[in-house]
Amino acid sequence: MSFLDRKPDATESAILANEKTILKNQETMMINVAALVAEVANNTTVEGSTLVLIQGLAASQTSLSVQLAAAIAANDPVALAAVQASIDASVAQLNTNDTQLAAAVLANTPATLPPPPPPAS
Repeated sequence: MSFLDRKPDATESAILANEKTILKNQETMMINVAALVAEVANNTTVEGSTLVLIQGLAASQTSLSVQLAAAIAANDPVALAAVQASIDASVAQLNTNDTQLAAAVLANTPATLPPPPPPAS
């Protein structure tokens, strides 16, 4: 009788069962790593978008500051009114962005965390 034809003893059966458990856990870990990679990519995109938004906001505020300084230096009421209108529009846009961001965070935050997957057997 060859080695392949005989029935495994208790120790060999335990080793084979442990090996199956290890392979199953490894598969679960690979699935979890794939989910992690997808989440990192998503976060990177969101963080990049946020960075662009902040940089744009900084540039806009710098531009408004320069316009305001020029309007004050020129003592030009029309230019001052234009700068004020631009500031008001900027504040309104920020308020809209705040509302949309808060709604998106609320909509995409689970009320409770999902339970962990059951252990592989």
